[in-house]
Amino acid sequence: MEMNTTVNSNRKVCWTVSLVLCFFLWSASAFAQRSEVIDLTNSIAEHVSNAALYAKRAYNASSFRELREYARKARLAVEDGKSEAGEAAALAEDYGCDDAATYLQNAESYLNDAATYARRAYNADTFDDAQNYIRKSRRAAEDAESEALNATNECEE
Repeated sequence: MEMNTTVNSNRKVCWTVSLVLCFFLWSASAFAQRSEVIDLTNSIAEHVSNAALYAKRAYNASSFRELREYARKARLAVEDGKSEAGEAAALAEDYGCDDAATYLQNAESYLNDAATYARRAYNADTFDDAQNYIRKSRRAAEDAESEALNATNECEE
């Protein structure tokens, strides 16, 4: 009888240890995933901040050539952020942070707009048209940065 009690007790301990270990591994995995989402959203915000800065410099450029060069740099920075936005949105969704995923999807949409306007600014025929497009690109980049920062805040909670 004592042998059965010991065996049952050992089984209970094994099950308890197994459950605790599974919970620990799940928690560690969720934390790592959340941390990766936060890192990506911070990186997106940095790229987009750079894009907005380049767009501002383009808008204030004194020559058409200078405007086009900054518009090109703005588009490249936006593209860098855009490539990370989709990945971050998918990770946030997997993590269960639906609000952050929504913010990141919005950021990606704004980044698409910012890239389109920066490309149009670069390819514009006149200085005025290019300035108009780069102004729109900057506004979209700033909106994307705001959405990325909102996503970071959602993941940190």
